[in-house]
Amino acid sequence: MAINEQTLLNSGFTQKDVLKLNRYQRNNQLTLDSVISDLSKRFQSALLLTSGLVLVYIITLFIASRENIISMGIALIVALAITWFFQPPILAWKSWQFHKKQR
Repeated sequence: MAINEQTLLNSGFTQKDVLKLNRYQRNNQLTLDSVISDLSKRFQSALLLTSGLVLVYIITLFIASRENIISMGIALIVALAITWFFQPPILAWKSWQFHKKQR
């Protein structure tokens, strides 16, 4: 699929978002298609990891002691912060939506 800037702007991306995508594209010598696909996959991975961590925490609530629940909660917050810090969440979400519509 051939993605251009106008298609992205019509799909909900802002001009600032498009500039970020173009900068990433130039720095890594990729096509706009591959940048959108990469961000979409990153969003899916982060969402899957978040779901898994929350599921582990819910299980911990039922089987662990109070001290373990608190420490696990803190570890969960740190892990989620790291996960979402290393990707642009809004841009990745928009890319995921765009990629899902284009399939």
